[in-house]
Order: sequence, then structure tokens, then C-alpha cells
Amino acid sequence: MKMNFDKNKLITLANKTKVLEKKEEIKLIKLWQTKKDEKSLEKILKSYMRLIVSVANKYLHYGLPREDLVQEGIVGIMNAIEKFDLSKGFRLSTYSKWWIRALIQEYILKNWSIVKAGSSASQKALFFNLNKLKKIINYNSFEFMGNNEVQKVAKILKVKSSQVETMENRLTRVHSTPRSHRRSIHTQLARLCGVPK
Repeated sequence: MKMNFDKNKLITLANKTKVLEKKEEIKLIKLWQTKKDEKSLEKILKSYMRLIVSVANKYLHYGLPREDLVQEGIVGIMNAIEKFDLSKGFRLSTYSKWWIRALIQEYILKNWSIVKAGSSASQKALFFNLNKLKKIINYNSFEFMGNNEVQKVAKILKVKSSQVETMENRLTRVHSTPRSHRRSIHTQLARLCGVPK
């Protein structure tokens, strides 16, 4: 389905659209699930754009374009709408946030060369939680962690210390590369691989 808004105006759209009332949301979801009414789907997607952009913004530090993350979030909410069970009585936002986050994380993993597609659950947890855990253990430096900090992170995530060190090396190297350079590299790789922008 083609959306009727420009990707460059996602944030403006997110801030302008109103949140649907529960009754209207239920009606629109029913129309989409039973009749595949595209206007209903578009209205739901637009009303949830603020949530999608909010979740996408939490992953910007991985250096991927906001628009790409938002597009993955849209795919996530479309999955949520398709599978949403109205009989449970919950709001779509509760259910869709999980789908949005899952699709964005999957996209990041596929597009970051430091984490291979076959990574284990522990490697994924390490990738997405290393910086958060550094803050929890009060490690605020942009330099490498010491042995004590590495041991703490390894224990929390139940991985080997060597895995923490390897991931930290990779993440620190990427974060020290200027954002414009990372974007340029991403664009060049996409062109080389024949991936449309």
C-alpha cells in the first residue's frame, strides 16, 4: 500500500495528527481486518505516526537514517493491526509498540555489519544493551571500559567477557566515526549492493 505523505515530513505529520478515540480506533481496525479498507488503515497509521517516530528516535544513535527506521516502524504497526485481537479490550498502542520496536531492531541488525544475521540472542542483547549497562554501572567515559566494568556487563548479560570487549571495540569504533561519514558509507554500500535508496 502506498502512503500519501512525503517521508521528509514524517516528524511534522507525527506532531500534527491526533490520537484516535478508542471507539474510532476499533471501528477502523475492524474495517481494515474485515474489508481491507485502505482509508481506515491510512488513518490508523497516521494517528500512530507519533509513536512510530518516538520509537525510531530511540535508535538513531546506531547511525541509520530516521526515515528508514520509521518505515520499519510502519511495517511493524501494520503487522500489529493485522494480528490485533479486538476481543481482548486493549488499545492498539499497547500491542503495536512491541511490533514497532521488533521490526526496527531487526532492521538495525540486518544493516549493521558488526552483528551478523545469525547472531545469537545473547549477542543481540549485548548489542542493544551495552551502552545502557555502561550508564547503569556509572561508566560515563567514551574510552574503553576497564576489566571490572567488562566483568559486570558480562555477568548481567550472561556472556563471556571477551564478547563484551569485542562488541565494545566495534561500537566505540563506529561511534567515533563522524555521523556524516557513516551516512556516506551507508549510501555507498547501498549503491554497491544495488539497494534502492
